[in-house]
Amino acid sequence: MAYMDQRTKAQIAAELKKVMPPGWKYTLSVHQHNKIMMTITAAPMDIIGELNAVRQEKAHRSGQDFHPITDGCADLSYCVETAFPAASEVYPVIKKATQALKSADWFDRSDGTTDYFDTAYYIALQIGRWPKPFVCTAAAALTTDTTVPASAKL
Repeated sequence: MAYMDQRTKAQIAAELKKVMPPGWKYTLSVHQHNKIMMTITAAPMDIIGELNAVRQEKAHRSGQDFHPITDGCADLSYCVETAFPAASEVYPVIKKATQALKSADWFDRSDGTTDYFDTAYYIALQIGRWPKPFVCTAAAALTTDTTVPASAKL
């Protein structure tokens, strides 16, 4: 059964300090005693802009309408491994953060086909949160709108 406590959170926080680059601000919180949630609040990269670019490309390829992230927050819990392309600047940081979130004796023996869920704890990753949107601290990005990439503005 999934379980998360403050001791395990402290272990994860120590691992995150080792892998997160300077200039990245984040918070860790325990939800419902079974989930660790990391919220990235500020970074020197335009994460929301990059997410919008990826979403726009996927929408274009599939013939769907593009709906940009305009409120400065995104929940990546369901797609943390696939939200960014491997060539992205953000991808290695998110990958290391995810590995650090799984550092405290994490396991996952779940089997969705038989409705059997057995994991050490659940992981959630958010970029910004309501009502405090993500802040891009890069000097070049501060002079432009960081919520919607220029290619998405038609």
